[in-house]
Amino acid sequence: MTKDVVAKNEENAIIETPFESVEDTADEFAVSGFPQITIEHGESFFNINGEEVDKISGFILLIQKRKSYYIQAYSGEASEPDCSSIDCEKPVEDSNNPQGPTCADCPNNQWGSSSSGKGKACADKRLIHVLVNGLEQVHELKASAMSIKNIDERFVSTVSGTGKYYQYVPVEITAQKVTKIFSIISIKQLGYVADDKKITALINKAFSENKEEMLKRF
Repeated sequence: MTKDVVAKNEENAIIETPFESVEDTADEFAVSGFPQITIEHGESFFNINGEEVDKISGFILLIQKRKSYYIQAYSGEASEPDCSSIDCEKPVEDSNNPQGPTCADCPNNQWGSSSSGKGKACADKRLIHVLVNGLEQVHELKASAMSIKNIDERFVSTVSGTGKYYQYVPVEITAQKVTKIFSIISIKQLGYVADDKKITALINKAFSENKEEMLKRF
């Protein structure tokens, strides 16, 4: 059984990671940047490597909190935010227009600051890195604030509440149409593989070789 080593909770990851460095460091998983899994908003499918799929199966290596603020109305994932944070404590150094020295004191990070008067002008999201079944490279999925409850409470908290690590939980990720222009994601647990040495070695390798890149991604 792979030894579970609780690591420092770096860069505001949702929970601690169970991985230790592996000696075998072949580079088949290591990439610069990550192929994207995109949600087709207003639909119930994803786009991955140019194909439409109704679900993503595999293992989630890391879930991290991120923040982004747009002075103008949000225009899509391809648009750079004016201010963003990868630790939810302060803006990244190369933010286009930092809104303050810290996130906690920023007026755009307060409830009621959004144009609707209900939410926050600075949007929270989740950055998810997935080892997709049948694919060699780790893929990246960005989930908006509307999906946070499904991710944090219904998946991460449920798994960690049983004393397990979500990285060893096979998952099925699906998209649910909420409105004509918006969809959210759900994560379904399909078991637990901590006693399978072959699978855990694969997960550990993928995590170890991509950890540095995953932590700095926005």
